[in-house]
Amino acid sequence: MILPRVEHAEGVAAQMQRIAQSLRFEFEDRPITLDANIGCAVYPDDGEDLGVLLEKADQAMYRMKRSKKAARD
Repeated sequence: MILPRVEHAEGVAAQMQRIAQSLRFEFEDRPITLDANIGCAVYPDDGEDLGVLLEKADQAMYRMKRSKKAARD
């Protein structure tokens, strides 16, 4: 997902939180929570090339995934 007009890492964190919150909903009066691993990269802080930004976002996503797994173990 590309978020235009996000100028600071704090804005990205807020957007990531909103996305995670939107994965919680009810179906037939039963709460359902989906889990997602989200990684982000901020232009130009993390790079100016799209390939570099995607790679950094991918790395951040896998760091989050590993940290969630470690917390469960």
